[in-house]
Amino acid sequence: MRTLSSALLVVLSLFVARGAGATPNFPPAIKTHLAAKAEPPCRVCHTTGLAGGLGTVNTEFGKNMRARGLVAYEEPTLIAALDKMASEKVDSTKARGTSDIDVLKNAGDPNSVVQTVQLEPPIYGCGDPPSSTFARSKQRVAGLGSAALLALGALLVRRRR
Repeated sequence: MRTLSSALLVVLSLFVARGAGATPNFPPAIKTHLAAKAEPPCRVCHTTGLAGGLGTVNTEFGKNMRARGLVAYEEPTLIAALDKMASEKVDSTKARGTSDIDVLKNAGDPNSVVQTVQLEPPIYGCGDPPSSTFARSKQRVAGLGSAALLALGALLVRRRR
């Protein structure tokens, strides 16, 4: 019976919500490396916007970055891909006439032909932009869910003894 409880606990833990899979350190790294006016929003690379997720870097800019060696969670590959894009003067729209890197520096969207300046998100609470606060709160909820499942499993195992 103990093995059944343990197996159940393992299976249940697989269903606990996890983070979206976006690379949270990339937007601030892009802003810092390019000395940009603002961090680029998630939708610059991810077709799912704020949700991020594995396999969603499918915007033209995102595909161009991946083609130049970008690997999730590996900041050195991000910097190298940005530098390659800059040296090649890549324009993901093939119609704008301005390089993606120049557009990012000016807080624009490298996937758009029409350029409008993106304003920095308002700062709330302890100075975090809402998107990073939201991402951390989702991680906390996921962590609490895991802890609750583990506690429930421990109680079930203890009761069986």
